[in-house]
Parts: sequence; C-alpha cells; structure tokens
Amino acid sequence: MKNQKIVFMSFLVLALFITSCQPTVPSAGIPQNDGIADVRVNTAPPTETKINTEEFPLPNCGGTGEIRQTLGTTASVFKSITIGAKATARGGGEAIVISEPVILKLEIEVEVAYQKTYESASSRLDSIDMPAAAGSHVVYEIGWYEQTFESIVEYSSDGQVYEAPYVYKLRIPKIENSYQVSCNGSSNSGQGITPQPTSVNSGLRWEQEAAQVPASGTSLKWELAVGQILFLSGGQIRINGEYCGGDANQICVLVFQATTPQTVIVDALIPENNWYGISSTLSPDDAVSEKEPQFWYPPNCINGCKKATVLYFTNGKLVNKTTLTP
Repeated sequence: MKNQKIVFMSFLVLALFITSCQPTVPSAGIPQNDGIADVRVNTAPPTETKINTEEFPLPNCGGTGEIRQTLGTTASVFKSITIGAKATARGGGEAIVISEPVILKLEIEVEVAYQKTYESASSRLDSIDMPAAAGSHVVYEIGWYEQTFESIVEYSSDGQVYEAPYVYKLRIPKIENSYQVSCNGSSNSGQGITPQPTSVNSGLRWEQEAAQVPASGTSLKWELAVGQILFLSGGQIRINGEYCGGDANQICVLVFQATTPQTVIVDALIPENNWYGISSTLSPDDAVSEKEPQFWYPPNCINGCKKATVLYFTNGKLVNKTTLTP
C-alpha cells in the first residue's frame, strides 16, 4: 500500500510538471483584454478625392469699405478615425476581435500621429483671404476634398504583436473660384429685411442664395413669384404661427412653395445663423434631398445635427411636417 501511494504521487507530480511547461497561446476569435503596450502607428501618404462644391457669398453692396474674412472663419477641417474590428498576429494567424477599450486606445494613438497634419491643414485656412470691395457682392466657390490616410497600427498584448488596419480622414475646404454678382437694393418694410440675392440667373438650380443671414434683427422677407420655392435652414424658425427651435442638436428647415405670387415673412431667426435659397427648377423634395447631407456635418449644430425638422408650406399653409435623422 505504501509503495502504491509513492507511485501515485510520482505520477501526480509528473502531470503537474508537464502541464506547467505548456506554452500560453492566445485564443483566436476571443476579444483581448485592455492591457496593450508598444503602440506604433504606421503613417501613410494620403489619397485625395473631391466630395462636392459649396458656394459662400460675401455681400458688401451697401458697404463703404472693403470687408475681408478668411476661409477659416467660413469653413473648418473635419477629421474621422476608423479602426478595423479585428487584428492579426504578426507573421500570420487567425484574426482576433479587438475589444472596444482597445479600439479607443488605438484611435487616440492614430489621432496623435496625425495631429500635426490636422493642425497644418487647419492653420492654412486662416491665411487664405476672402475679400469683397465696397459696393460689391462676391461669391466664393469652395471645393471640399477628402484626404484618406490608410495603413496599420501595431501593438503588443499578452506577449504577442498584433496589427490592425485603420483609416484616418480629413475633409478640407479649398477655394476654387470666385465671381461677382449684381447688387439689388434692399428694403425694410418694418416686417422683415429683404435679403440680398447672390444671383438672378434663372438657369441656375438656386437663383438666389445667401448664408449667415440676417446680418442683424430676427426677421427676413421674400417676394416669391409663381413656381418658385424658398428653402431656409437655421437653428430657429417661426412662420404663420408655426415654430421650430429650442434644441441645440436640431436644424430647422422651411420649404415654402408658391403657386401664386407670395410674400413670405419669417421671424424668430437667430442672426447670422441661417442659409436660404430660391429656385424655380427644384421641387420641394429635390431641394431637401440636395441639402440634407449637409445637415449632419459641422458647423451645423456645431458638431453636426442629430435631427432635422422640415416644415413644408404651400401658399402660406403648412401641408407637411417631418423629422429626418442621419
């Protein structure tokens, strides 16, 4: 019996020794813990693609001297970071899922790696002048370009080196063209200021448009002809007793269609916070479809709006009210 006990203990010790010598291998497909180190971002040159073109009017029809602003006061550089959902061990192997805390840490490191690139692009905007001489109305055409930096970020975890793909994007405005449009007299009826149009060419999709209106006060007034639509967007709108506002994450939109000549007065506006356009060629739905993508980007609602409330009017009557989300 004593000898049998000694043999049994010998086998037990041997089994424990063999088990303790087995290497630890990361389990494929299992999210990693938060303990990562030695993060290294492999930077890459960008590829650039033009996204769209936007017009920024600079009216100075009634001015007695030149006005000037920089591109940086009108537009900003936007950035985004995307980390791949899975990482691969260096040298090959099955991809593993990256946990959310690890993704967050990798996003921070990628942002740091490109911080100087972002700051350089932003600072250049403040050096680009956009002047308008006294008695003129200048429209600047801004092209939006997306720069895409795509590579990998490496990090160590549980004694293994992993590689994860990332995409860093910058959306950058550039002045592509500028032109002058004729100045039409403005009037103040006591019930709203008639804004200055940026164009009177009926062949354009938007015959008139202006941003950052009204320059002062809280009301605007338009005279619409038969077949025209007015598109107005901003943080707060009141028309014919219908109100939209009171939400920092919401953009308010008015689409007013005229089938007979109409005088449109909108109040409760936030000064220098609104954009409007008048068109004889676009339908109300077409106008909303064209402008909706811009709702979700800064500087609308500062960081991009979370919803849009659209008021559809025909000849002064509310015919539809809808809410849009990204």
